[in-house]
Order: sequence, then C-alpha cells, then structure tokens
Amino acid sequence: MLVSILIIVTSLALCLYWFRYACKLILSTGVAEDCRAEVAAANQLSFFQIQQTLNNASVTSFDALKKSLLRDYALVHYMRRNSAAGESDGAVEDCMLRLNFHLLSVSYAAVKLVSARRTRVVLDEMSQVVGYFANNFGQRAAGMAA
Repeated sequence: MLVSILIIVTSLALCLYWFRYACKLILSTGVAEDCRAEVAAANQLSFFQIQQTLNNASVTSFDALKKSLLRDYALVHYMRRNSAAGESDGAVEDCMLRLNFHLLSVSYAAVKLVSARRTRVVLDEMSQVVGYFANNFGQRAAGMAA
C-alpha cells in the first residue's frame, strides 16, 4: 500500500515537473516576428510595464499587478476568440499555457505569503504568458492583413 502511494505521488510530481518545464520551454522559444509591443500599445495592455516594474526592487503592491495581468489575459483571450484572426485550432501549446496561467494565478496566493522573490517570479511568468498570446494574436492578424 505504501509503495503504491509513493509511486503515485512520485508520478504526479514528475508529471507536474514536466508540465512546468514544457511551459517554460514554450515561453523561451524565440519568434521570427515579435508583435507584442504593437498589440500591447494598440489595446492598452500593461504586461510590458509589469515586467519592468517587477525588476524594480521597491514593488509593494503585487495584488495590483496581478489584477492588471488578469485583465490583460482576459482581453487578449477575448480578442483571440472574437476576431477575424481567430484563436488557433486548439494547439497543445496554447492549451498548456492557458492552464499554466490559471495554475500560476491560483498559486499566487500561497506564494505571496511565503516570499516576495517567488511572487515576482510567478507574476513575471504570468506576464510572459500574456505576452505569448498577444504575440500570437499579432502574428495571426498580420498574416491576415498580408
């Protein structure tokens, strides 16, 4: 019985580790055309400013940053779902990053109580996910315009 529980816990831990590693790999891959700045400026998204703010050591209001990221995420998701550029056909990477964003959002509350440094890491990764989707949307919109 104990061995079965140990195997299950180890398997779940390895699965979670793989998932997090795969999400970080997706976010770290470079793209041929970076449209994040144009999409952010055109739609008043704040994920670029949040990334710069997180590098500042004197950040005290993480909750306001998270609220802005949630707003940006909702807006980018809405644009992708309701525009002519449309959302991708359910790419695995997109599904993984959406799930990752929601998991990071949930884990934020616990991490915030433990460490300001870890909170910065969580918010930074959330902003990278928003940037990924904004770039993806910008590339699709540019492709349709061409």
